[in-house]
Amino acid sequence: MVKKKMTGNTGARLQEIQGIGPKISAEFEAQGVRTVLDFLVKPLDFYARIVDHLASRDQVQSWQRMARFLQLTGVDGQIAEALVKARIHTMEQLGNKSATDLRKIFRVAKKSGMIPQVPDVDGLAIILRDANRMAYSRSILGRLMTDENRPVEGCAVRHGRTKTITNSSGFFKIDFIRDDSRALTIVLPDGQIHRIETAGLLSFPEDTEFETIHLTASTKHNPPNLDEFNGDQLPIRQNQEFVIRHESVSELRENDILMVRSFYKSSPHVKLQSVFTAFENGVFIARTYKFPLSKTHEPLQTRARYRYLNGRFTAVGSSLQTKIGQIRVRQLRPLKIPKKVTGKALERLLRQRIKEVLK
Repeated sequence: MVKKKMTGNTGARLQEIQGIGPKISAEFEAQGVRTVLDFLVKPLDFYARIVDHLASRDQVQSWQRMARFLQLTGVDGQIAEALVKARIHTMEQLGNKSATDLRKIFRVAKKSGMIPQVPDVDGLAIILRDANRMAYSRSILGRLMTDENRPVEGCAVRHGRTKTITNSSGFFKIDFIRDDSRALTIVLPDGQIHRIETAGLLSFPEDTEFETIHLTASTKHNPPNLDEFNGDQLPIRQNQEFVIRHESVSELRENDILMVRSFYKSSPHVKLQSVFTAFENGVFIARTYKFPLSKTHEPLQTRARYRYLNGRFTAVGSSLQTKIGQIRVRQLRPLKIPKKVTGKALERLLRQRIKEVLK
């Protein structure tokens, strides 16, 4: 229930960047540069030296610019290349473009065969939204290492309600930070928790220095039980099955969100399951309840979600606010653009859609 913010394609392999083929990718990987995020954490000259016998410094610079745009939701390698070819090099430059400007850029790119199709209005709005957020907010960039100086992969790193996961090199990046808090909570796959104060915040990507964080006994916290219902961050589940725990109706928690799993054929009861997962003694736990239909006060539907409060069930709609975060899944109305709408009228229409997406 926590917002995940490893944005865009930062976890993708290097060959997602247009112009980097198997040979160049192998050179980078030999130096530990395996993903798009790995390609963003050090100065340009570091990467240029690795492939100086295969590519010019200008080529490497264009790859790094593409990698920056791959952080944005909805941007793939071809879209990133089209932006760089249009001489858009920074998030600020991209954020200052209008939706009409982007449509023109992508139409030219499609005509030249660079991209298969022009992003729709919603896609353009989301790209502009994330570019502006990234241009005018800060980031935390770091690398998790063990005491033996080995990278720690697959850890959940949380700042406030935002989380990401370390990649194979131990790197992580959390964007869109607007306050001065530097506290991180790190959850290892075995459930161990480390709480860290980072050295500082970056104005990314202008600042490229990252902080190496060593996980030691002094930062370790290992509470016996973790539960999403209480706002705890759980470890990353790696192919582990849930253990189903059947609990009595008297143990139902106020404000819990429950999904209707099924209706019993042999008795007038419904099987409910909490959407909040628990983690105890290295095991993920899902709570279920056998609830009498006579006490539901309203018809329940299979797979629907309900909030339990004061002995009653209230259907959960498309927008739900819980104790530990927010889920926002809004159905935007389809946007139809008449062929005759151009110029300023089209711009007004696109700006209105951007406002809807940003709500």
